[in-house]
Amino acid sequence: MAAKKPLAQRVKTDRGLLKRALSDPGLRRQLPTGLLKAPQRKARALNVRLNAPITAGSTMTERDLARAANASGAVQFGPQEQALGQQLGASQQAETSTGNYYDQYLQRLAQNQADVASQQQQAASQLQGIGQGITGLAASDLAGVQNRAVASAQARGATAGDLTGMASNAAATRQALVGSFQAQQAQQGASAQGYAGSLANVVAPAQKIAALGQAATRTGKVRSDITALAAQKGAANVQYRTAARAEEAKNVLARQTLTGNVEAKAATVAESAKKRRSQEAQTAARLTSQERQEQARLDAQARQGALNRADRDKLAALNAKDKAAKGRGPDWRTGEQAGTAMTQLNTLKSLAQSAKAGAPFQKGHKPQTPLGRHGAAAKIKGFGPVAGKLKDPVLITAALDAVYDQHLSPATVKALIASGYKPSQVMRTLGVPTRTGYKPTGLGQRPTATLKRQ
Repeated sequence: MAAKKPLAQRVKTDRGLLKRALSDPGLRRQLPTGLLKAPQRKARALNVRLNAPITAGSTMTERDLARAANASGAVQFGPQEQALGQQLGASQQAETSTGNYYDQYLQRLAQNQADVASQQQQAASQLQGIGQGITGLAASDLAGVQNRAVASAQARGATAGDLTGMASNAAATRQALVGSFQAQQAQQGASAQGYAGSLANVVAPAQKIAALGQAATRTGKVRSDITALAAQKGAANVQYRTAARAEEAKNVLARQTLTGNVEAKAATVAESAKKRRSQEAQTAARLTSQERQEQARLDAQARQGALNRADRDKLAALNAKDKAAKGRGPDWRTGEQAGTAMTQLNTLKSLAQSAKAGAPFQKGHKPQTPLGRHGAAAKIKGFGPVAGKLKDPVLITAALDAVYDQHLSPATVKALIASGYKPSQVMRTLGVPTRTGYKPTGLGQRPTATLKRQ
């Protein structure tokens, strides 16, 4: 049966499969970037950038750094952002309310202007009617007065004078008084209308413009503060990332230096131990000339099958002594020494976990900044209860491997063997495998330990 072609080749001839693959994230990741749509290419490029380490050799990605920087900004600037948001909402509401208030105020002033004009028109009409009434009343009054004067004169045998001039003068005086009142009323009406018109068309609009300007200024001030805070937050974000990159670069360099030093020291210790064991083995297995002659004699008899039981035991002892000259195995710690070291190893692992999480080493102390591997090593070495009782520096290295790498590195395994500690016992104590048996947990897998018997 022919092997199934890769998805990237099959979609070139199957448009339906390409459509399904583009809509399925599981299939889409198998497609080359050139077959993706523009938003998907952009998203893939972003993921590639965010998944890249912030510096060579670092386990921290750009995504981790972005989340940490944003979290720091939220803690530092969150309360100010919330307060400015509330101020902006209140200022915008006040601006809207100010406009509505002045709209109602202008409507009332316009109505007042119309009412004043109507009242003045009514007053003018009434005064005009009064003037016309005075003219008619003067003619009527003249006839009545003249008739009474004639009757009174006849009763006395006299002749009554003509009262027309006097009545005319009286009417003229009355009309002058009414006209003066009309002029005064017209002047007052004009002043009232002018005042009402000035309020409605000049004063109130100017007040509205000024009030809206003040409200807009307050809103603009809040917006300016928000912009300034955003710029400050952005600068702090950049500063945080720059400092984090520099610190991580130092940690990587320190970790590489420490690993190199540990490996060099382990190699030196292993070489010295090897030489020491070789010398001891050669000394212990050095046969005298008499023993070598005896060994040769017994070998010859053994080839002939002429050895009794005592000779066979003697030959076996000589061969064992001679074989020891070829080298000895690792010089393991005694059971008591190893048990004490494993007890201390548990304590070192707990301290490394606390340093990585930023937890205090002693109860009651304040939490601290989480430390990288290099900082954790320095803090553990300087911790009083450990500094004076440390059994071997390689135990700190093993504990840091377990916490920061979740497995023992080959250099650490070599250093443990050189120091007389069985790697299998250390792995069981720490609950981690070697690099060979380590499987990352990124895809939902659990770490599996390959505990080789040492």
